[in-house]
Amino acid sequence: MRTTPLGARTRLVLTSLLVTSALLLAACGGSDDPKVDPTPSTSPTSPSASASDDPTESASPSVEPATGKLVDTSRFTVRVPEKWVVIVAVKDFSITASDLETGDSISFGLVDLTTPTGLDVLADRTQRTGPWVDPPARAPDSTLAGMGAYHLVGPVGKGERVDVLGTVRAGKDVVVIFDVYGPQSRLDKLKASVLATWKWK
Repeated sequence: MRTTPLGARTRLVLTSLLVTSALLLAACGGSDDPKVDPTPSTSPTSPSASASDDPTESASPSVEPATGKLVDTSRFTVRVPEKWVVIVAVKDFSITASDLETGDSISFGLVDLTTPTGLDVLADRTQRTGPWVDPPARAPDSTLAGMGAYHLVGPVGKGERVDVLGTVRAGKDVVVIFDVYGPQSRLDKLKASVLATWKWK
């Protein structure tokens, strides 16, 4: 069993607080934020470029969907793995789930957007305000349950490895952060299992 120096439960609480603080910073923005084009983007990196307005990703036959607690927000529902602990730091704003045995965690964030904002701006904010020692790298854009999403990946210091997906859904910046201490294969399995249960509202 792998443990962290502070213990998995302490790390879960600290991660929840860090994510909440990062989301507050992102929501407030700053003077150095890139200017936002008031016209919604129609580039391939825009959430509007997805094929369907209300898609649900189909699970691969080799993926076992997560069967743990249901995370229910105003924009989506998703299940976390069995026996994981869920902390709702701020309802419909910051939610963190964690495996107390391994220290692996998933953070879900929702931030109100007052102006149309492209994925490039959102990705930059997440890189700068996320709860990590070193920012993850920007990967080619991907999808989150069928919607165009920015994608951040890589080690973020002290043995942590993350995979981040973020998009816009009905006026909210929606982000999910998968965080593990261990091989990429475990992160990939965790991500696939959880996303197989993701449903937009």
